[in-house]
Amino acid sequence: MATRSRLFKAGSQNTWSVVSWRNAGVFSVTLVALLAGVYLLGNVESNVETRYGRRREGKSVNGSGVLAGLFERAGHQVISRATLSPAMERAQTIVWIPDDFAPPTRLQSEFLEKWLSSGADRTVIYVGRDFDAGPEYWEKIEPRVDPALLPETRRRWAQAQAAYDYERVGAADKVEAQWFTTQRSVAQGKTGALAGPWTEGLELEKTAIVVGHNLLPESSGDRYRVEQLLSVDEKPFITRLQAPHWPDSQVILISNGSFLLNLPLVNSEHRKLAGRLVSQCQQGLCVFLETGPGGPGIDNRESRTPGLTGFEVLTVWPISPIVIHLVALGLLACFLMFPIFGNPRTLAEEDASDFGEHVQALGDLLYRVNDKTHARRQINAYRKMVHGESAPEFESTSEVAGGPDDAYQEGQATVSESSARSGSTAAEMALEQAQQAVQTAQRAGYNLDFTIQSLQTVDKIIREIGNSKTVISTASDQVFQLGCYAGETMRRFHGGDWHHPDESDLYRMIGPYMLVVVSSVAAVKESRPQILNPIGKALNMLENDSAGTLVSYHEMVQRSNTSESNTTRPL
Repeated sequence: MATRSRLFKAGSQNTWSVVSWRNAGVFSVTLVALLAGVYLLGNVESNVETRYGRRREGKSVNGSGVLAGLFERAGHQVISRATLSPAMERAQTIVWIPDDFAPPTRLQSEFLEKWLSSGADRTVIYVGRDFDAGPEYWEKIEPRVDPALLPETRRRWAQAQAAYDYERVGAADKVEAQWFTTQRSVAQGKTGALAGPWTEGLELEKTAIVVGHNLLPESSGDRYRVEQLLSVDEKPFITRLQAPHWPDSQVILISNGSFLLNLPLVNSEHRKLAGRLVSQCQQGLCVFLETGPGGPGIDNRESRTPGLTGFEVLTVWPISPIVIHLVALGLLACFLMFPIFGNPRTLAEEDASDFGEHVQALGDLLYRVNDKTHARRQINAYRKMVHGESAPEFESTSEVAGGPDDAYQEGQATVSESSARSGSTAAEMALEQAQQAVQTAQRAGYNLDFTIQSLQTVDKIIREIGNSKTVISTASDQVFQLGCYAGETMRRFHGGDWHHPDESDLYRMIGPYMLVVVSSVAAVKESRPQILNPIGKALNMLENDSAGTLVSYHEMVQRSNTSESNTTRPL
């Protein structure tokens, strides 16, 4: 019946599992769509992100993420840094779009020139600050907004333009740097006539390059070789600098980012120009230098090679597609495991009267302990207590310190092979256990000679075992052997025989251990024996300090022998 019940439960669970997996797919897709909608609604922002020159600011109209994507599609490995350090030696290209109207300092320029001269085919791209895509964004969306929102759109354009003008006014009219001189114009404006080798193939009327501050390259002397790649109204807009001490390396100066930032790259002609810029760079590691006012710091102590940091590791091949699939599977597993789909169901109640459930529960507990030795000891202890069987002992885990008790514990851990053999009687098993106790006690320095006086020594050993740190199963095994010794000693003193509890209902009522029946054969046949339980007494002493001693137990048996009562009396 128990087996049939467990099979029925397993079958019900399997049926429910099939139904759950079938319905969970529909609900998981619904939940994914719902969460995606909530995410999109939560990310509708009232203000436009305008943080300048940051590669990882994907929402910013002034970001450089789209340009970084062009480099990645051209085969470059792209990372971001905020300082100049010897770690840059592995880089092939440095793209610097500073959020600062001031030009590079002398120390920063010298660091970059040293970097250019230490390798071949290296490129530094420097982009001036004199552009902001925030006002341009509000201008572009004005024709598309609802008339009711037109005043608000114009107000935000005015805010963005005023914020940019405030920063631009603070810039110096003319600043000389190592590579160029900045020349400030009164106001920004759209491009006039574009010229230069990079205009080939462009539809010039569709470009929207803005002209403001000009970066006039340093052309005095023979230090740099200057090449204008794109000019506006005969003023340089994109310039290439090369020097004899830079082996095939170059600096490309760009007056502003009006064709390189995220919003301007919506224009297809701007993307053509950006593509030509990317094609000038040798494939390899491309570092986007993200800096604010003052530019990047210089850390000469840093010597480690630049590499991917943080979550950037998850964005490179072949890790990126693996991570995407793992995330998708993880989300699906969460939807399947945690939410409850459909109507609640009532679980079947466990039957406490099913003995098979108790056996299964005990097995589960022993399995969770994850200790085979402990499990076997528990099973051996049960067999000895109930059936009088014994099995090979396991290594003792006693941690008792000092004295003869240590030797006793050690001796008990090396008890020889079990005496429980097929066909053995209770007397043979009890005698073998008693002899093992004698041998172990001798190795520990105790003398057990089967005399009544030796019961005092047995009491002492049991007390020492109880006060030690021996695990319960090991201590029970030791005390079981000492109980057999005490029973054998009293049997020899009073006379009698060993009996197994399964021999009669009377013995089973007294206890689960082997018993000593003290009486003559005739008395046993008349059902008037005196029954001793020395093993149970010894185990009670281990568990309870107030359970008395084996010496007092023997004295009680002796007094009982002299009494006039002739009824059966279990002791």
